Amino acid sequence: MDTLDDKVLESTLAESLADLVPDEKTVSEDEFVEVVGGAFEAVGGTLLFKMCVQNEGEGQHVAAASVGDGGNRQFLLLTLPTGGG
Repeated sequence: MDTLDDKVLESTLAESLADLVPDEKTVSEDEFVEVVGGAFEAVGGTLLFKMCVQNEGEGQHVAAASVGDGGNRQFLLLTLPTGGG
């Protein structure tokens, strides 16, 4: 992937995650997967796994994905507090 692709991916993910987080609304796992999956699909990526974990008493949605093929493949790890953020 080149720098332009990286910026498009970053922008797409940021916009998608921003749509998830209205004021003081918790984010369900289904909402997280829908938005993150849609963002990766838009840039040709693949959602590898998702889970919800506890981090110091706070729930966190966690997802891993890959973008690109072969030597250009990049792996991404995304997190979002269940309380939004």
